[in-house]
Amino acid sequence: MKKLTLEKYDYPHFREVNVRLEFEYNARGFGNLRLLDGDRVVDDLMCRTGSIDKSGQLVNPIGPDTWYILSESVDTNEIGMYIHEGEGWKIRLYRRDVLSGEFQYTHYLIHPDGGLPGSKGCIVIQGSDALSFRHELDAAVRDYARIPVIVRAA
Repeated sequence: MKKLTLEKYDYPHFREVNVRLEFEYNARGFGNLRLLDGDRVVDDLMCRTGSIDKSGQLVNPIGPDTWYILSESVDTNEIGMYIHEGEGWKIRLYRRDVLSGEFQYTHYLIHPDGGLPGSKGCIVIQGSDALSFRHELDAAVRDYARIPVIVRAA
């Protein structure tokens, strides 16, 4: 596998086999997405999932489950995924079939919250740390090839 050269960012070096993302969200869809290397927190970002309807209820959040990242992020200029630094990106989440063990394609993503607040189930990164997080996440995928994303609803 070809290693990408990161000119602006020095990505972290992961030490543990237990590299994972954890995301626990509240009743309004907000929570922190943590990139963990064993017990060490590499990054901790404010994120959200779903959106709030007219009655104030959370709709379309990502479901509690263990999801997987199998490949690095890709560039995009899709509305809602484009950030103010001039870069848009997304990374696909997969589900693992309980019976076959095979990974299944889903429409769920992790991406920056690019101007249209909320999401239709994706985990969207709030704030200006989305670009550096992209590089950290891509580094973890290059090092480990399969990153579990553990999602919980509080």
